[in-house]
Amino acid sequence: MIQTAPYIKFRGDGIEYQFSTHGVQDEDGIYSCYIPVFDIYFSAPNTDKIQVIADKLMNSFFNYHLSHKGYSKFITKILAIGFVANNRNQRTALLRGSMKMKKATLHAYDISIPSDFKTLNYSKISSGQMQMEAMA
Repeated sequence: MIQTAPYIKFRGDGIEYQFSTHGVQDEDGIYSCYIPVFDIYFSAPNTDKIQVIADKLMNSFFNYHLSHKGYSKFITKILAIGFVANNRNQRTALLRGSMKMKKATLHAYDISIPSDFKTLNYSKISSGQMQMEAMA
């Protein structure tokens, strides 16, 4: 179902991220949607609005955790929800904050999708980015 694993890529000037959005159309025509790994649920009136809402929710997730919780709590959060570093040294460096301005990529491989979303009417992989000034 998901062709590419979600990722969060740290760059010197910000972050890039990729995520997937899945949706099933309810009997009343409304789409119930889910963003795996981040465990975000939402509803949308049609397929045109699904990605608009998903993009705003993901931007809110990153903005909240980076701007309001801080870098170290953000790293702890994304590791807790299933993102993994390439190796133990990279994970330790991220947790210590020493890779804040360097390049690192975290992936999420163990993606579970609720049974309600096994038969999909909508599925899309999207990406976004956030500049460093928003991360301060």
